[in-house]
Amino acid sequence: MPDMKIHFVISPNEYAQNFGKACIERWGQTHLLQASYVVSLGGDGTALLAKQEILSAYLLTGKMLPVYNIDCSDSAEHIGALTNRAVSKPDDIADALADAKKTQVYPLRADCEMSESNLAEKYRTYYGFNEIAVKVKGYEMTYLDVDFLNERVCIKGDGIVIATPLGRRGYYYNLNGMDFADNQIGLQSIASRENINRILSDENIVQVKVKSTHRPTCIMRDCNLISSPILSAKIYKSKIPLTVLKDRQRD
Repeated sequence: MPDMKIHFVISPNEYAQNFGKACIERWGQTHLLQASYVVSLGGDGTALLAKQEILSAYLLTGKMLPVYNIDCSDSAEHIGALTNRAVSKPDDIADALADAKKTQVYPLRADCEMSESNLAEKYRTYYGFNEIAVKVKGYEMTYLDVDFLNERVCIKGDGIVIATPLGRRGYYYNLNGMDFADNQIGLQSIASRENINRILSDENIVQVKVKSTHRPTCIMRDCNLISSPILSAKIYKSKIPLTVLKDRQRD
């Protein structure tokens, strides 16, 4: 693959930085908008950051780049759920890309009404590949009305998290969210007075209204990306497919 153009997304950890330097010396660093592939070097956080960068480029250009996530840890104890371990030398990247299995993932989409009157855009859209959380900023409680199917629940606590199949073993799982199938999404309350967990079809829409608008309740998604405060959100599976290249089954 002599004409391969790679954009590398590299973790700040020393091991990844050293390996990334060797990779760039071998393959160069192509600007994201001119690349043929995106390769992340790091752990799950770096893999999610790479996905967010690809999505931003897609929304600008309409071109979706495949991503290959390489685990760049110097310890066998830290193997990311989203990363591959087949590459140990920069020269191996071309073969790894050629041999990897292609799979598609669809991020969640949150269409939000913003609460701050000084914002230029009253409505904004956010995407999350692992999850989207509606979460209070700080240590106060938030009060949410959450509607889905024919049910409404009132959340009194830190908020809710909605997980994709990609993220069901991440933040959602650590909140004691139940496992679910690949055609479903999981909804779990966060530090709520009443624990609420629902497994929904990925065709369902979750509507959220912030009742305690004096408390800054925001959208939080992959890698702790946090929005400005919101008034409401409509959260659902997007129709944007991202091609992920993998050389092993996900955990």
